[in-house]
Amino acid sequence: MDWTRDDAVLGFERSTDGWDADMECYPHVFEWDGRHYLLYNGNEFGRHGFGVAILDDV
Repeated sequence: MDWTRDDAVLGFERSTDGWDADMECYPHVFEWDGRHYLLYNGNEFGRHGFGVAILDDV
């Protein structure tokens, strides 16, 4: 199988500054109460925080 990475299709844009500008890592996708969420760590493997993204269009 061959994979082609296409970040633009996700609509998940990287920050230009702040706690997740240099690194976004260890994602975890889950569904809760009918909605889809993405948790991820920021800079320095989450040392400066973690984020939550919510998928609106399914």
